[in-house]
Amino acid sequence: LRAVYGTAQDVFLFAGSGTAMMEASLANVLGPGDAVLVAVAGQFGERFAQIAAALGAKVHTLECEWGQGIDLQPFAERIARRDYRAAVVVHNESSTGVTEDLAAIAAAVRERPTLLLVDSVSGLAGTEMKMDAWGADIVVSASQKCLMCPPGLGFAAVSAKAWEIVERDGNGPRFFWDFRRAKAALEKGETAFTPPVSLVYGLREALRMIAEEGLDKV
Repeated sequence: LRAVYGTAQDVFLFAGSGTAMMEASLANVLGPGDAVLVAVAGQFGERFAQIAAALGAKVHTLECEWGQGIDLQPFAERIARRDYRAAVVVHNESSTGVTEDLAAIAAAVRERPTLLLVDSVSGLAGTEMKMDAWGADIVVSASQKCLMCPPGLGFAAVSAKAWEIVERDGNGPRFFWDFRRAKAALEKGETAFTPPVSLVYGLREALRMIAEEGLDKV
C-alpha cells in the first residue's frame, strides 16, 4: 500500500467504507469551530462538506462547475488569505469522472499551516498518486474501486505535518477512527479493532496482482 500511495508513511486499515474514511480524516484534525475549505466539484465534494458540518467545523466551500474540476487560481487565493485547519479535495470525483491535478493543488497548500485532506477512494491505484512528493497530508481510500476488492476496508495515510495536529488533545471526540490508536496497534503488528479479515486477504492478492503487472501499467 505504501508503494501505491507513494509514501513512506504508515497506511492504516479500518473496517469501513470510503465515506467512513472521509469522516475519519476530518475527525482526527478538527477541533470545535475550526475552519475548513472544501472544494466542491461534484457529489463527493458535497458529501465532504456535509461531514465537516456534522462534526462542527466552520465550513467554507469553493463551488466549482461540475465536470470541470477545481479552478486552481481561486483555490490558491482562498488558501493564501486564511489559515484554514484543512483544505479538502476529491482526487477523482466519481459523479463526474474528473480527476484533479493533485500535484498543483498540493503546491498551493504545502507551505501553509493548512492541511491538505484528499479523498482518493476512486483514484488510488487507478491514477498517479505521489503523496509524499506532492505534499498531501491525509489521503484516504477504500477497497472497492481500483484496488479491485469488495467494499468494507478503508485506508488512511498521514503526513508528518498532519501528525502534529492529529496528536493534539483539542480535537473533537474520536475513538474507533482515532489514528493514534491505529498507529499504536500497527507498531505491534495489529489493528486497533476487529478487521475484516477476508477483505485483507483479498487486498493482499490484489496488491500482488498490481505488483506483478506493474503499478504504472495498472
